[in-house]
Amino acid sequence: MQKACPTLGFSSSPKRTPKTPQSFKKKLEDEDTIESDFIGASEEDCQEWLLNEQDQVNFMEFDILFIADARSANEDTLLAKVYKRQQIVYGHGKKLPPRPYSWYEFNINFKEAWMLHSDVNFGPASAVDPVYYERKIEAVDENGLFSVVEADRLIYHPKN
Repeated sequence: MQKACPTLGFSSSPKRTPKTPQSFKKKLEDEDTIESDFIGASEEDCQEWLLNEQDQVNFMEFDILFIADARSANEDTLLAKVYKRQQIVYGHGKKLPPRPYSWYEFNINFKEAWMLHSDVNFGPASAVDPVYYERKIEAVDENGLFSVVEADRLIYHPKN
């Protein structure tokens, strides 16, 4: 399987700004195939496309994309890429994420994509940022996958 770059759903359209939300498929039937200019695109091409196109329409998620690759086909995973523009300075003087205007990646189980999306876009930054950008390794399992379930436990139930 070659790489494809979806943004919560997946793009089956060419590398141009989609005109409608229907340009993004949300589900494939067993007999369906994906036709897309994104197949075979590099991660950098996907990232650049998203940053250039996301503000052209009001139905694309900002600064987050999910890439399906060979590992995805074999292990039901996605590579989640989150672009962080700003650092937040927390009470203890720590700035997170460590590098502003940078992409951060998380290899995740595809079923946890919506949870990661929710955490980074709607979760309390003071709780989410330390887990995602400082303590990430604590949520990585023996297969190298970032467990969003474990990250949520660290965020919302840190003493358990």
